[in-house]
Amino acid sequence: MATSGLPKPRRNLSAVVVARDTIGRIKRQKILVKMQFGSHLYGTNSHNSDLDFKGIYMPDFNNILRNRISKSINLSTNQTHEKNKPDDIDFEIYSLHYFIHLACEGETVALDMLHAPKNMITETSDIWGKIVSNRQKFYTKNLKAFIGYARRQASKYGIKGSRLNDAKRVLDVLNKTGDDRIKLTHIWEELPVGEHIFKHPASEFNNNL
Repeated sequence: MATSGLPKPRRNLSAVVVARDTIGRIKRQKILVKMQFGSHLYGTNSHNSDLDFKGIYMPDFNNILRNRISKSINLSTNQTHEKNKPDDIDFEIYSLHYFIHLACEGETVALDMLHAPKNMITETSDIWGKIVSNRQKFYTKNLKAFIGYARRQASKYGIKGSRLNDAKRVLDVLNKTGDDRIKLTHIWEELPVGEHIFKHPASEFNNNL
């Protein structure tokens, strides 16, 4: 089938430029450590999991003098707004001073990096080795950062859980009918209402269901 008359898909040039610039910035940095992160680090990865990497870089002398140090640099192969696919890679590197700040605050990401097993480390350095050998100095009784992380995770997965529960409530009602051809108007009053379940208020809309 001829396709010469079809328009060629347009690439998001701005996203490509940003990605190339980010790759260039990362290549210019002195990487102190790079490790697998996310589901691969926690042992929860599946065949659908993407690859996540975290790292630390040493800012160059000129940027230190000019106070132009980025706290972190992010690179993602997925330049769309869609969910990552298994072959997508996310890479975030922290500047050394910002990582130390995160560790001193007891941030979970820093503590997870400090305790990453050796088989997760893809690049390392003597500096990282010295940091890890002194990681106990970052332990703190201040749990503010950890509690904040736990609350964010609970909120995130709590929303997902409540949506699933509401969907199950509707499905239970539909399964009780035993008839795939039944109209919603016949069971309208039996359908539940919940946090994520809404009934359309217009009667003319309901009568067409």
